[in-house]
Amino acid sequence: MFFHAYMYGPLQGKLRLYRARDVRSATKALSSDWEVFASILVKDIGTKLGKGVDLSKHEVKSAENGGSYEYQYHKKTGKEKLQQDMHTGHLFFDHSDNQICFGWAALCFLRQMAS
Repeated sequence: MFFHAYMYGPLQGKLRLYRARDVRSATKALSSDWEVFASILVKDIGTKLGKGVDLSKHEVKSAENGGSYEYQYHKKTGKEKLQQDMHTGHLFFDHSDNQICFGWAALCFLRQMAS
C-alpha cells in the first residue's frame, strides 16, 4: 500500500507532467522512500538521525534497471562503518518502471576480507 500510495503513484504523476512539458526529470523515488518501504517490509525502524546503517538492523540499497549498489566508506570512519556492515542485514531493491526485485543478504563474509 505504501509503495503505490506514496512512491509509485506520485512519481508516475510527476513524470507525466515532466514529459508533457518536455522537461527531463532527474529524480526517481528518493532513498528515504526506499528506507521507509523496507522498514515496513522487515518491521524495522530507522536510525537516520545518527551515523551508520539506515534502519536499526538493516542497510537499504536501491538501484534502477540492474544498476549497481553504492557503498561509501570514508577515510576517517570507513573501518567503523565496515565493522557495522558486517553485523547488519542488507536489503536490496532493483526497480524499473513496472517491476521491483527485492533481496536480502548478510555480509558476514566481509569479516574475512577485512582481517
